[in-house]
Amino acid sequence: ASQVATRPGAADSREATRERAGIRHPAARVAHAVLRDPGGRFGLVVVVTLIGLALSAARVVPFDPFAISADEPLSAPSRDHVFGTDELGRDVLSRTLFGARISLTVAAGSAGAALLLAVPLGLLAGYLGGPVDMVISRLLDTIFAFPAVLLGIGVVALLGTGIANVVVAVAIISVPTLGRLTRVAVLSQRSEEYVQAARALGASGTRVVTRHILRRKASSILARGTVGMRDGERVV
Repeated sequence: ASQVATRPGAADSREATRERAGIRHPAARVAHAVLRDPGGRFGLVVVVTLIGLALSAARVVPFDPFAISADEPLSAPSRDHVFGTDELGRDVLSRTLFGARISLTVAAGSAGAALLLAVPLGLLAGYLGGPVDMVISRLLDTIFAFPAVLLGIGVVALLGTGIANVVVAVAIISVPTLGRLTRVAVLSQRSEEYVQAARALGASGTRVVTRHILRRKASSILARGTVGMRDGERVV
């Protein structure tokens, strides 16, 4: 009983500490936690460095990634070619940096597009329920029934080749999973006391969903969105 009684005080103490530090928004708390942890700082430096190299690949690559050198096929790593060369004598480091730019574009674009499509569908299905939930759920189930690779190939074959169409294909593949996750998150919170209190105070359904339910479940949805970025890189 004493342990149960002290938990609210501990939680209040943590909240008070965050308030004194000026950390109120969930994103700010995440950033604060990452910057305080040595491993988090190291990972942040690595990610920012890789993104910076990919975005500035045209300026930092030592060789033309498409230049063929018949004299140096499959050469080992050296001072001139840090990653070596491929079977056509092209510099692997230069091709890696240029390829990273395409991978990041597809990964970030497909994850963002999937979130923009899936989250509203999941919110509507979970909060409204009834016929709306049934229609949206059957739509997501239909998309989910197709194998991801075949569905992606079909979308690209229908729309044509190009980075933009690959982004669309990967986004469509990721929509069912994100939509289901959002729907379940809303269903699990719809009957909670804070939701009922917001309704009693006259909050609209849109405000309840976006300002209360979505804010509490945004971390899990965004985490799944990052997995969608991984799927996009795998497709590329």
